[in-house]
Amino acid sequence: DDYSNGAAYYYDNKIVIWASPLDFGLRGSHRWLQNVITHEFAHIVSLQKSNYIQQIATAMVNRVKSTMEAVLQMLER
Repeated sequence: DDYSNGAAYYYDNKIVIWASPLDFGLRGSHRWLQNVITHEFAHIVSLQKSNYIQQIATAMVNRVKSTMEAVLQMLER
């Protein structure tokens, strides 16, 4: 096979890279492997960051919700 690619698996905490042999004629002299690793790692980091932001937002919403419920209970007395 003459194809190469990579994949980031966030929930498995892994990056998988598959590549054709290094003597492949059109590979050129660029740093392909470093570029693919960096690219896939960026996916992992961005997913971690979005998950962190989501956790903060959920915590804030839950805090507001519980505060509002407490206020409503006090008003019902």
